[in-house]
Amino acid sequence: MTGFASAASVSLPIGETPCGQVTPGLADLQGLWTRSLIAWPDGRQDTTTQVVWLQGKAGYIDLRQPADLPDFASVRCLNDLTWDDCRALAAQQGFAGTLLEDGTAFVWERELDYQPAEPTPDSGFLAWQDTMLVETGRHQPYVEHWHRATELPTPVEEAQPGGWHAAEGVLLRLRARGAGGSAMALRVGPYFMFAQAASPSVTPTQANTLAEAVERADTLQAARALVACEISFGHVQGPDGLPVIMRSTLPWRVGSPFHLSVMADGALATPGQEADGQPCTLLWDRQPALSHAA
Repeated sequence: MTGFASAASVSLPIGETPCGQVTPGLADLQGLWTRSLIAWPDGRQDTTTQVVWLQGKAGYIDLRQPADLPDFASVRCLNDLTWDDCRALAAQQGFAGTLLEDGTAFVWERELDYQPAEPTPDSGFLAWQDTMLVETGRHQPYVEHWHRATELPTPVEEAQPGGWHAAEGVLLRLRARGAGGSAMALRVGPYFMFAQAASPSVTPTQANTLAEAVERADTLQAARALVACEISFGHVQGPDGLPVIMRSTLPWRVGSPFHLSVMADGALATPGQEADGQPCTLLWDRQPALSHAA
């Protein structure tokens, strides 16, 4: 996206709500948001990273992908990734958790993070500028411009029965049966997101970024495991309400259907894939929401 003013002309005071502008409430934020700009006081700005932020009643999932990612046309599964593929994927960002109001500020609690944890909380101030949502950093100096998505691929009343069997706007916290992995799922209107943490045994210790962790990996297999965290975004398509993945940290998942089904014993089932590309079904148990979350 182009045509934005320089960072100096869009920067706002750090650590306070923009003067004279209206702050939204949490209920005003439910839906899908895309970002057109992030800018920093030193003049740097980014208008090309593809960002989707799906906000539920309290829970959220966020995916951020650089515009210069390769097309990964020859990659069909985790085991196809080369060292260069792993380096490219490590530049992605994404997180999921709970959005909290803290006075006039908001805090995005990260219960799942594609990158190693940051030292400062993810917190900022939100204010309306006409129909655009302007976010200014609370602990770090930045400005972001957010826009609510208005596309409705198919009415939610028709889409819901087709393959996403969970309440709208409620973030599902999931625990894998047997393996003990964790995931989160969220649907708002015709949009959905799914976030699955990498294996619990994979921890990028002593690295500030995932890119650093990949460079320090001893083997290609270890590097692949580091970028195996899935954060996928999609929407419901067609009269039968088929949920289809449109973007994903795992590029081979794009274009695949994604059903969230309820099994006879109450478990939730989602489509998965083994490292060698073989399809599988993942079974999940619902975990209780945090005391302050939904």
